Amino acid sequence: MKKFLFSLLMLLLSITIASAQTLTSSLQTTNPATQLNLNPEATQPEISFVERDMQFGQIKHGEQIKTTFYFKNTGKLPLIIFDVQTSCGCTATQWDRKPIAPNETGMIEVIYSSGENANQMGAQKKVIIVFSNATNKEEKLTLTGEVLPK
Repeated sequence: MKKFLFSLLMLLLSITIASAQTLTSSLQTTNPATQLNLNPEATQPEISFVERDMQFGQIKHGEQIKTTFYFKNTGKLPLIIFDVQTSCGCTATQWDRKPIAPNETGMIEVIYSSGENANQMGAQKKVIIVFSNATNKEEKLTLTGEVLPK
């Protein structure tokens, strides 16, 4: 009886291993990049910025500046920006919400308000993080300058 149970267990184990190998090989053949022997990351969208750091120079306290970060989808599939987050409430963003086709360009507009807050005086460095479906999923942009008294 023990031999029978052991044989049955070995048979089930062999079937499970064979099924897993078949599933793995079928998954590999359904990926077009694998079928063409390409690196799967090489077929993804990729975001490339013209500039990652914008310098606004000197502005007076209470003033507002507006700048634009331009980018290009240098990948092979449409690029989608999911979110753009800023390091403080004094910085607002607006970006292209539609998919950006390969070799097409897009932009992220940034508005910085030096406001009436005392923390907005002197040297400033604001960080903007862009989240997308690109191979480089998170990109960091910076906005730097100096806020002078009125």
